[in-house]
Amino acid sequence: MNILVIDDSATTRGLLKRALLQSCEDSVVREASDGKSAIHELALGKVDLITTDLEMPGIDGHRFLETLQRNPLLRRKKVLVFSSAITPELRKKFSDNPNIAFLNKPASNQAIADTVLGLMAQSPA
Repeated sequence: MNILVIDDSATTRGLLKRALLQSCEDSVVREASDGKSAIHELALGKVDLITTDLEMPGIDGHRFLETLQRNPLLRRKKVLVFSSAITPELRKKFSDNPNIAFLNKPASNQAIADTVLGLMAQSPA
């Protein structure tokens, strides 16, 4: 599985990368520090799963999610929103998309693994 981790914190990217590699052993994890570099990474190759923070400089997670939703080729990507800024309104906004899951920071490696594996088990929308 090809995974793209988007977070402006190198520490958080490292923690997520370790957690994802433990639960998805044959995966390749690429990293991006904001939405703009994430869009560039998406153009470079196949991505099966995206994790994104919401609060980042430049193109933040909100704008990144909106960009994905507007693009017919990207709207079916599996996305884990991993942030301390998840609101009920945001959950409601994307409640009709089974390809988007939410997990509040901080979370255990097990919670990350369970959420990712559950998301990947979902049929594409």
